[in-house]
Amino acid sequence: DNNGHPSSGLNVTTSLYERSEGKEADDIAARFSTFSGDWDFAVSGFKGTAREPLITPNQDSSALNATYMLQETIGFEAQFTGDPTLLKWESLHGIQSGTGFDAAVAGLEYTLYGAFGQVWDLGLIAEGQYDTRPQAAAERFYSAGLRLVLNDVKDTSFLALISQDQKQEQSLIAFEASRRLNDWSSLELRCQFYDAQKNGLAFSGIADDDVISLTVNMFF
Repeated sequence: DNNGHPSSGLNVTTSLYERSEGKEADDIAARFSTFSGDWDFAVSGFKGTAREPLITPNQDSSALNATYMLQETIGFEAQFTGDPTLLKWESLHGIQSGTGFDAAVAGLEYTLYGAFGQVWDLGLIAEGQYDTRPQAAAERFYSAGLRLVLNDVKDTSFLALISQDQKQEQSLIAFEASRRLNDWSSLELRCQFYDAQKNGLAFSGIADDDVISLTVNMFF
């Protein structure tokens, strides 16, 4: 669908590829993972077409073009899984269209077991994101949230997150909830609310395109 939702109101009419073979070009990817105690590690490499396009207006600004650029990256991942504490680190260093870039995500989730005197688990979440690629919504984003797991037979859980860029010009509030209905179905609620303080930001084109979805999953 070239007019997906949320959207800026302009159709993405053309997909452009930096590589002459276009979408038929081959990619090369490799990943190695290992662990030591409570730590998991992984290194990866990629050379090929970037999966996230750069969206730009066409010559008369009547539509948008999606440009898929050549990208070479080296990645490193680390995760610590303790009893109440989960730490993660994901980073990329690479070249995209001849320009170097760096991207990283650092996150923490601390779980309070038996929250509110119940059998519930309450997770406290904090995350920071850094990305210098041109298609990134902002160079720095910070997120905080709560995850509540009721530990009941219906596997009920809730997740609430708020994300904001470093300049406090654009933000995202997200909420998710899920629950099993019976042995063969479950219910999922997802909400996303965008905000941008001025035009020209990544979220300014979708600030009025908040999303609420309710999904029933059936298993056979």
